[in-house]
Amino acid sequence: MKKLASNLEELKNANIPEVYDKIYNGLITYEPDPEDLKQFLKDSFEFLLGGDIFLVESAEDLSEILTPMVKSYNESPSYYNLKEKASHFDICEICGDFVYVLLCTHNGGGNTYLVPLEIANENPTVIESIELTKQGY
Repeated sequence: MKKLASNLEELKNANIPEVYDKIYNGLITYEPDPEDLKQFLKDSFEFLLGGDIFLVESAEDLSEILTPMVKSYNESPSYYNLKEKASHFDICEICGDFVYVLLCTHNGGGNTYLVPLEIANENPTVIESIELTKQGY
């Protein structure tokens, strides 16, 4: 898995217009002042979204995306990953040629993952997660 973008400027350079537009249009509602927009484009996603945007490059990368489904409780809970089990997320939907996955892990949000459709279609847990997310918690 690779970090795709840490801010809007980097995301724009990644040349995935559907994802850029989705995030830009969501964020611009918080910073509509054109004078502040240049800085806003450079603001960290860690600050704006609670995490960076990552690109899944292989099916194995799905094991790095944790779900909210608890596997076991010991001293601290252990969670299933997306390769192991389908789950609901805050966002899990098709966006262009990707499945856009977000699990808010704190008040500020969390990391965003982009799963290419060719990988998603070969992994039923991703497709199932889209349906579970539509149904809600």
